[in-house]
Amino acid sequence: MTKYLKEREYYEDRYDRSTVDGARWYENRIEKIEGSKKSRHILSNLMLYCYTGQRWKSREETISHWMQRDRAYDDMMENTPVPKDVTCFMCNRPMELMDRFGHYGFGKDPHRIDFYFRCADCHVGMKIKDGVREHMIPWMCPKCKRRMKSESKKTKNEIRTRDWCEYCGYQKEDVFDLTPPEPEKVVEVDQEEERRFREDKLRFCLSNDEGFEYERSVRRMEDVKRVMDDIHAREEERKGRLKDHPKGFALEEGGYSCFMCGEHLPPFDNWYDKYGIKCMSCQHALERRTVPLKYFKNHKLWYTSYQLQSEFKLHSQTIRKLVREGKLKAHLIEGANGRAGFYVFPKKENKEVLILLKSSVVEA
Repeated sequence: MTKYLKEREYYEDRYDRSTVDGARWYENRIEKIEGSKKSRHILSNLMLYCYTGQRWKSREETISHWMQRDRAYDDMMENTPVPKDVTCFMCNRPMELMDRFGHYGFGKDPHRIDFYFRCADCHVGMKIKDGVREHMIPWMCPKCKRRMKSESKKTKNEIRTRDWCEYCGYQKEDVFDLTPPEPEKVVEVDQEEERRFREDKLRFCLSNDEGFEYERSVRRMEDVKRVMDDIHAREEERKGRLKDHPKGFALEEGGYSCFMCGEHLPPFDNWYDKYGIKCMSCQHALERRTVPLKYFKNHKLWYTSYQLQSEFKLHSQTIRKLVREGKLKAHLIEGANGRAGFYVFPKKENKEVLILLKSSVVEA
């Protein structure tokens, strides 16, 4: 009996070839997308990273499932007992087992085996499928249910059988081809395609180390998502509270930073309103309008001292000197409890002087 279960290497190769085919499909699809080569490259790397990672993650489970299914099919074919007490419904004599035919269950369908019996005297049969017995009466006319007559003619290449009913005129003809089947052609392995597969397998079939790193990356992304979801939920809850307290309120929990100056915010010593979370110094500056409101609304309109140092290569002492001399326009948010003040440098008002300062640094 032909065994369905094969060596593990067969299933590994089958799975890896499927992985390579899928990855090639993604690459070809992405190449057809309009856009720059760089954007297609980024998209391709991202999609293939997710695809190949998931394929690695499912590899062992899928291969084990395939092997288990084939093993179960072999076990069914070898160990399913032949039904007993199968007797002819016409003469009540034991029927002879003629054949049994296995059906491989794909997907969620279970495997099953059908048994076929025949009575040599009455020329009737019985099919047993899933324990259900079904009579098979080849000589019964499907129209009037009378016994039909039959004749067969055999030639060199076929057997032609004709059944007909003398009562209602029904007839049918079956032809059984005796031509021997042609031997299966041996398909030669395409060496060039095999070489391409081996190369692509190195790219698309992850090693265990690469697979474990993929799992760690997924866990990190899931952790980030949980944090972002928590932040979003808290922000939505605060916006809801603003409906009852439109002027704002202090947050009971700490761990935040002022969205203006970046100062760490302890519990209750902060303020939250429609402009965001602020320290009390920045909140007082907002209330007293010592800093124009537009700078609280849009951070892109101004520089911090750190940005001047980083983008324009200005030393902190130079910045303070330029502010004292009035060459750099700045709005001061006075610090509390001995904390240094925080400067807001408008981009528009300082545009010309910053260009001159930057050019002088480049020349130097």
